Amino acid sequence: MLTLAIETSNPTAGGAGIALVRDGSVLELEALRHGQRHDDALMPAIDSLCRRVAISPDRLERVAVSIGPGGYTALRIACATAKMICEVTAAQCVAVPTAAALRTHVDAPGDVFVALAYKREDCWVHHFGPGEAPTGGNARLMTFGELGASLQGGAVLIAEAALVERLGSPGERQVIAPRFDAGAVARVAELLAPIPPEQLVPLYGREPEAITKWRQLHGSRSSR
Repeated sequence: MLTLAIETSNPTAGGAGIALVRDGSVLELEALRHGQRHDDALMPAIDSLCRRVAISPDRLERVAVSIGPGGYTALRIACATAKMICEVTAAQCVAVPTAAALRTHVDAPGDVFVALAYKREDCWVHHFGPGEAPTGGNARLMTFGELGASLQGGAVLIAEAALVERLGSPGERQVIAPRFDAGAVARVAELLAPIPPEQLVPLYGREPEAITKWRQLHGSRSSR
């Protein structure tokens, strides 16, 4: 199956890009440079990628997108782009949690924790138990204290250095930097069921601050 994979979830961390993958083999990759506006760069990059491989977009059979958590704007653009392509080409639409793609790069027999979208005193954590597939696990917001207490017995933590610093003493954990990769998004997509394009939405991990502020303001007005 010919898959277009999109990974732009965490653009400031590097690795943003797209890939064309056929039956598990990467045909071509296109990187998106840090600092590029993805609303300007994503569609031209997809067009360039398809032209280089001499594949018409209407031949795409699946579009897999890394849905987050990550940057709000980057996630919205990626999901909107994937949704549009699927609606136009009738390709399957697959939503891939970003943590699931990151998990594929780690060969560890024990617990693996992927921490993303940290802010103030908490972060979004996806926990994969021993032997659990990238499509498994459970995820929720955790305080740094809760996450630190969970990293016992040689657990692996996938997280950016700035987040790891917030945890204090390293203890027994093994820390691995996240590797964002469109090819990994395509690999996980093969294990997931497609969804209707209209159901594709970003996984923010927490409510966007603009919405929180609007709701607080709206609530204060309605209570007068």
